[in-house]
Amino acid sequence: MIDQSILKHHNKQVVDVVRFLDSSHLPPERRKIVQHFEDCAAEILREVPSSPFLTVAMRALVSAKNEAVLAAIHAEENHIYFERPAKRSDTPDNPAKWSGANPTSGDKF
Repeated sequence: MIDQSILKHHNKQVVDVVRFLDSSHLPPERRKIVQHFEDCAAEILREVPSSPFLTVAMRALVSAKNEAVLAAIHAEENHIYFERPAKRSDTPDNPAKWSGANPTSGDKF
């Protein structure tokens, strides 16, 4: 849930949209996904004043959150499991070297 002290500085339109980022009704595994979007929204709301553009940005964030949750549900229902790719380690001596699976070599993730 986004801190109310952040929302008090924004207009009704922004607050009305942001409420759809609430994850309290979701199971824990979905809350983890939504938390990223709540955190992003909170950071934006701290930095950007209310405007029609901010309202649109928050709507886009809510839409992206919805799609991410649906993607997780789809994967769960279809028994699709995602192995996180290895972290990329760029160095001056070895740019774009991947530890683990390399997407350019045809390795499966």
